[in-house]
Amino acid sequence: MVSAFIMTKKIKRLSLPIRHPLSWSLRVWMWLFVIVVSAAAGASIGAFFGYLQKLSPVEKMENYNPAQQTRVYDWTGDKQIASYSQKREFVPQSKIPDRLKKAFIAIEDERFYEHCGVDPWSIGRIVSTFLTTGRRQGASTLTMQLARDVVLGNSKKTITRKIQEVFAAVHIEQRYSKDQILEFYLNQFFAGSNSYGVQAAAKTYFGKEINDLTVAECATLAALPQRPSVVNPFANPGATEKRRNKALGNMKRLSFIDEDTYNRAMAEPLVTTSRTLSTSEENPYFMSLVRSALSFDKDLRSNILYHGGYQVYTTMNPTWQKIVEEEVAKGLPEVEKQWQERKTGRLEWEQRSLLKKKGTLEPQKGQVRLAKILEVRDNGVMVQLEGYKAFAEFRREWVMPPEDPADPEKKRQAARTGDYIKPWLNPNLVLKRGQLIDVLVKSVEPTKHTIDIVVYDDAHIQAAAVLLDVHTGNIVAISGGSNYSTPKELNRAISAYRQPGSSFKPLLYATAMQHGRTPATIIKDEQPFEINGFKVKNYDNELLEGATLIYALKESDNVVTVKLFSELGMKTVLPSYRKFNIMGAAGREKPWTLNPELSLCLGSLSVTPLSIAAAYLPLARNDGIVIEPTCIQRITDLNNQSNIELPTPKRNIVLSPESAYLTTRMLREVVKTGTGKEVGKEFSEDKYPEMAGKTGTTNNCVDAWFVGYTPDLVLAVWTGMDNNTWM
Repeated sequence: MVSAFIMTKKIKRLSLPIRHPLSWSLRVWMWLFVIVVSAAAGASIGAFFGYLQKLSPVEKMENYNPAQQTRVYDWTGDKQIASYSQKREFVPQSKIPDRLKKAFIAIEDERFYEHCGVDPWSIGRIVSTFLTTGRRQGASTLTMQLARDVVLGNSKKTITRKIQEVFAAVHIEQRYSKDQILEFYLNQFFAGSNSYGVQAAAKTYFGKEINDLTVAECATLAALPQRPSVVNPFANPGATEKRRNKALGNMKRLSFIDEDTYNRAMAEPLVTTSRTLSTSEENPYFMSLVRSALSFDKDLRSNILYHGGYQVYTTMNPTWQKIVEEEVAKGLPEVEKQWQERKTGRLEWEQRSLLKKKGTLEPQKGQVRLAKILEVRDNGVMVQLEGYKAFAEFRREWVMPPEDPADPEKKRQAARTGDYIKPWLNPNLVLKRGQLIDVLVKSVEPTKHTIDIVVYDDAHIQAAAVLLDVHTGNIVAISGGSNYSTPKELNRAISAYRQPGSSFKPLLYATAMQHGRTPATIIKDEQPFEINGFKVKNYDNELLEGATLIYALKESDNVVTVKLFSELGMKTVLPSYRKFNIMGAAGREKPWTLNPELSLCLGSLSVTPLSIAAAYLPLARNDGIVIEPTCIQRITDLNNQSNIELPTPKRNIVLSPESAYLTTRMLREVVKTGTGKEVGKEFSEDKYPEMAGKTGTTNNCVDAWFVGYTPDLVLAVWTGMDNNTWM
């Protein structure tokens, strides 16, 4: 019995669940894991809410400081020459018409007065639409858009930003009434065309005050916030009208307007006012220079112009600026005429060459030939080529109308309709009957005696000019071409790198003066001259027994110049050239490429008009000091109080005053009796100004220069073609 009892007890004991020896420790670890996760979650939530406090919609919105207008003035500080701003005009919500408010609510957030910043119904609808159709829709309420644009700074679209947007929107709703939120939204949203808010948008697109807008126009403005770059009355009226109609449909569905009002609004055509630039620039090339100068300083950049509300005082002299622009505009047609007239000599050479190579003058496909102009029309010319008569159309290019900024969509429309597409030159100013013009032969049918050709002249002669104040180095006037048509137009005065030809020679002669030579130093002339495999001869092949340096510079003698360069040596001349290149030394443009070749002294490198003008400053100043040119005197803040610190212009001592003086004496002879005498031919001997300078041309007259100066001004002028063809 006892044994049976003991066995029964043992069996019962064995039938009980056996505990694993680690079970208690596992429980402990599980509880620790739960505690840690909970703590981490709590800390994360706490940190997130702490972050939300840092967002501070009250501070962000109540201290909201949108971009202010920046004004740009001339050198006196009295005349405003340009202004930059975002178009904004605040209107209190009490003065915003109900129909305009309802239009925005209907298309952007129809449950605006019901949700707390985030609309769960809209989110559910969007999720359902995505799951059933795969189409994505936006779920941002007006408050969320406000949070994104003002509180969060319209940062990159990410999930994190969307979560921040949601919490910020709720925070805003807690601090402001619905009417306050709507007022803020309607005054700050981006409407395209540099306009912000309903009032600015109404004036930009319709030329009206908001109280004068029709229901259809209110719906048009409400259509803009979603994608103002695409839905834009100027650039894409079709897309704008489509979204406007959607806004009107929503207004009708929500009973904001009745059936009759809806029908009238739908029938109303989308009519906008003429488009205007967001900047006001009387002197676009000079302002291009100002923008370029600001871009070199990382603390300034172009934000100074477009967002800062600053007063920028430039070095521009309006009188000189006007003269420079007028002279460039007046001189280019004359140069174009001369270029056309010089083609007669080319025709004789072309015919001899064709007879020698082809044995015939018969036009062939792919040839570029000179044809005789029979008639000049607006879009092309009627020409004759070796017995064939045909019409050759001008190459046509986009030309921006004065009232329109460059716009890709507008350009595409113009390409389809032909609007704003103009010939590359003004035919009636340049081309005359009987002149010659280059044409490209596309096809020839000898049996039918027909020919298909187009005008091959694909560029016209351009020019650039820079005028510097000798005493300060300030840029007082500049022109970068014949027509500034778009903000991206090439400013050749600062961006065109061209060979200076003989206008570069004075820097070598100045270096020679610095190293013991004088204007009377004689160097033997040899024709042709060869050194180290480099052959050089003068343009007129004139041979002199010996030439003084003053005579050699006056007549632009290549042989004497190369021999002088060789005598001085690369180790002497190249460092001197680098000192003259103050623009490169200051980092304002890429340094001159000074290849150690004899052709360098003849101007085979590439320079900008601004850099070569600056290089002449040590000569004009008569003290041998080169100064970095500048176009900005000072910049002050919105209240015209504190000055923004600008980099100090660099200075280099290049020459002794004596060397500068001797070089100037030689360059005066250049313009009185030498290659530059055309410049001073209008002055009588007794009234001849203290003027000095040097001409320069490159092979085949691809580039033509004059760089000269008086005791007060340095002028550099370049003419040529952008495609580097002959003039």
